[in-house]
Amino acid sequence: MQFLYNENREVVAEKDYSGNIIRYIRGLGLISSDSENAKTYYHYVCDEQGSVSRIIRGEDKENGAAAQDKVSDRVLNHYEYDAFGNTISCEERVANRFRYQTSYGKSREIIQCSDINSKEVAKVEEKVPVSDAVMKSLEGSGLTSDRIKEIRDLPKPDYSKGEFVNRDVNKPDPKTYLNPDYYQKHLEPFEKTGCYRIQRTDPMLPDDQYGGVLGHNSGLFVTSGEDMMKVLKEADGDVSKLEKIFGMDEGDWGKNPVIIRVDDPQHLRIPDGNEMGAWTKYYIPGGFTSGNQAEAVIDSVPRGEYQVMKFNNPELMNWMKKGIGE
Repeated sequence: MQFLYNENREVVAEKDYSGNIIRYIRGLGLISSDSENAKTYYHYVCDEQGSVSRIIRGEDKENGAAAQDKVSDRVLNHYEYDAFGNTISCEERVANRFRYQTSYGKSREIIQCSDINSKEVAKVEEKVPVSDAVMKSLEGSGLTSDRIKEIRDLPKPDYSKGEFVNRDVNKPDPKTYLNPDYYQKHLEPFEKTGCYRIQRTDPMLPDDQYGGVLGHNSGLFVTSGEDMMKVLKEADGDVSKLEKIFGMDEGDWGKNPVIIRVDDPQHLRIPDGNEMGAWTKYYIPGGFTSGNQAEAVIDSVPRGEYQVMKFNNPELMNWMKKGIGE
């Protein structure tokens, strides 16, 4: 990782290991950031001292899709601090180095919530309650309400700092706390009808930030083909319904996300919550989203080893039926 500083020793640009350059625009404080490969601008909202309190998704570069969204739907990160600059509340969906501004005008630059007592932050951060429907789906898993809370309160690794899963600190392997029969039965639909996922942008676009590779090496979240068919029918063209079912915030997937079918999924397993894509706010042990949708994780998928279909394509359902063998 390389950084470019201005005369005040403030970061104005960074270059990551893949060569992607992120530029930071500053006025009296940090205003916005723009990545060469990303499709979105991020705007920083600061308090009177200059500390970052919110990060908001800006207008999409290609079509301005976010311009019509409510600001509340575009808030990605939210921070609160005590009088000494300690983070007391953190909701974070995009990586961010910048937080508290001291009274001397010096910014504390950090990577993620886990930089400041990650175990404590995981406990403080507001979490979506586990619904009765999810608890019913978890019957036979061996999980109790207390055990679920205990696992949710454990931190995940900070991958941006090169950390790896440490089972003595991070969340445990689901095979150590789930009933073996439950574990096997949960994965059967994925094995029979394939692995699918939904995301905001098409990874096959030439300017994709990750070169068309799906998922971090910590795991890619997927749903089964049969469940994808069910939720697509239930959503009936409404993206916000999909977002709720899959435990996402409204607006995360935009107006016309893509449905992806993985050709040859590898290392199918139940999520452990240590995945980069696992959000502290939403993750529930046992393989179900907060919207009671069964989920699994596979290894990252190379470019070209998956099929893509737009959500609003009239041939979507026929494509799905063919994919799951109906």
